[in-house]
Amino acid sequence: MVYVIAQFVALALVAWPWSGQWPSALGMLGWLPSLGLALWSLWCNRPGNFRVRPIPHPAGRLISAGPYRHVRHPMYASLLLFAAGCVAGYQTLPSLLSGLLLWAVLWAKARREEQLLLAHFPGYRDYRTGTGYFLPPCRLGRRR
Repeated sequence: MVYVIAQFVALALVAWPWSGQWPSALGMLGWLPSLGLALWSLWCNRPGNFRVRPIPHPAGRLISAGPYRHVRHPMYASLLLFAAGCVAGYQTLPSLLSGLLLWAVLWAKARREEQLLLAHFPGYRDYRTGTGYFLPPCRLGRRR
């Protein structure tokens, strides 16, 4: 529960208009890919399988389609894209520090979730080898 509270506090700090003004158009434009990735992730990981806490659903199943084909934590990635849009849009030190705080919280939460997913899903170890944490793995120079 600590991870969830920390995540929402950090997210609120990132979105807070520290300068007293709305973010620039560039910042708000950065929110579009965030929204798209979040909706795509929710579409592939239907309610009932999705949880805010980093604990796998007892009857859940491992999702490896859609954005999960490339990234193990696309919902966290969507929050980081949102934060990047806020940081670019506000261009203040508090928004930058809040974005870094959000990244640290999501990284810690994802590490904990990874441990639990490894214990819950027998195929999770193999699934991890072809996917990235928050970004797709770099495949430069690799032949398929």
